[in-house]
Amino acid sequence: MTYQLRPEDGLIKSAKAVLTEQLLAAADYLENPVNGRDEAVHQARRKLKRARALYRLISAAAPDFRKQENIRLRDIARSLANLRNASALMESLSYLQAWAQNEEEQQALNAATASLAARCAQTLEPNSDADTLLARTATESRAAIAALDEADFSVCAAKSGRVSHTARRHLLLHGPEPLLTGQTSCASAMFSERARV
Repeated sequence: MTYQLRPEDGLIKSAKAVLTEQLLAAADYLENPVNGRDEAVHQARRKLKRARALYRLISAAAPDFRKQENIRLRDIARSLANLRNASALMESLSYLQAWAQNEEEQQALNAATASLAARCAQTLEPNSDADTLLARTATESRAAIAALDEADFSVCAAKSGRVSHTARRHLLLHGPEPLLTGQTSCASAMFSERARV
């Protein structure tokens, strides 16, 4: 799903709305893994990564809050990393097994798959139950939403200029590609906030 910063709302207000949407989506994926646990973990980590990127964009508006939330979101994503890494490796091995060219390659891939499956089982034991881990990280994502709702992003003219400068620098370094994911025209969103202040 694409998202964009809306210039008519102002950069900070629009960013808060997108952040809430991303964090809520991450919590929802973890609480209701419709397409399986592995896919839920993957999608939740993607949403958390997007949220962290957006916090970096508006960091000049509330640097201490950004630092605190960056640590929180990093820790949430990191706690899910073992589940995702194991799943990604299993997917890769399954894909490679379909392309094995002879019996020797097939046996090597089968041995690697068995070894990885055993390692995955050991990985989950120290982290307790995977469902408990998902519930805990979903709760942390919702706590991040609550913290965002309470945060004060009062942007003075100087800070607004720094936020706009960050966006402008990103635009110059990365060209016309969207600042965030999706089909977004970010240039107007970044520069309209400065004009308002």
